[in-house]
Amino acid sequence: MCNNSIVFTTDHALNALVAGGNDRVIYDLLFRAATETLKAYGQRELGGELGITAVLHTWGQQLPRHIHLHTLVTGGALGRTADGRYRWQASKASYLFDIVAVAATFRDKFCDGLLALHTQGQLVAYGSAAEVEVPALVAGLRAKKWEVFARVARDRETDGGAAKVLDYFGRYVNRVAIANYRIVEIRGRQVSFRYYDNPAGGAEKVLTLDAVEFIRRFMQHVLPPGYMRIRHYGLHHNRKRAQLAAARALLHAPEPAAPTLTLHGWLTEILGVDPRQCPYCETGELVRLGQFGPVTGWKTVGMQLLGLDLRGRAVC
Repeated sequence: MCNNSIVFTTDHALNALVAGGNDRVIYDLLFRAATETLKAYGQRELGGELGITAVLHTWGQQLPRHIHLHTLVTGGALGRTADGRYRWQASKASYLFDIVAVAATFRDKFCDGLLALHTQGQLVAYGSAAEVEVPALVAGLRAKKWEVFARVARDRETDGGAAKVLDYFGRYVNRVAIANYRIVEIRGRQVSFRYYDNPAGGAEKVLTLDAVEFIRRFMQHVLPPGYMRIRHYGLHHNRKRAQLAAARALLHAPEPAAPTLTLHGWLTEILGVDPRQCPYCETGELVRLGQFGPVTGWKTVGMQLLGLDLRGRAVC
């Protein structure tokens, strides 16, 4: 089942509204506007239901607030024939939808939703949001062209197409605002980290910030408590397992077996760097010298009398 990656980007004019305590409702609106747009185009142009996985990101390379949604979309849709049987309608090679039209539809859905949130009193006016005139903001957003970026699998028969799209999407799934390996130096009250300067052709550069400013930038990407930043829709939703099985059967594509991953492999995948690598020389390998477990029973009383730390004990 060929997949395509589509990125929905919002306008930076929304940042003040988000920072003023409206992050949850605006993030929800982004999910809704993007996925409803994709579903509508799937029904209209392919006559069926797509599979969609969406991942929320809120940052850019230098840790500014840059709200966007990465989506993985099936290269076809599951529909029904006139006699009620399932059928699979594949998209054209190197093409899914008219991405300019998709961007305009997404923008209009988002703006309609934002205006509805304002009319219904669901937006709070706190901090930076108190100075935002929502109707004027929406009017300004509608007057702009919004960016939607598509990475479409070009060859369904070789690893070059779908595999590259999955690799591209997979790199974004479990990321946080900045990984440890990007931090070059922490000296006094300054933090230096690597970033890619996209306007300069993707050149790697180093940015140094005051520690307080670095923390401020990082903390603005902490999501609301319990917020689900990875969501599944259409054929990828848990309730559509039967339909997904039908699509796989039509495509003669059996369900892939879940890969077996060691703890070390999983941590490397998540962190983007080998956790056993020395963070200072970046060449040597850290060696485990011991493990620590809880202090229990009479030892707790004895350590308290001696004024010793109760946080753990060596058991190696």
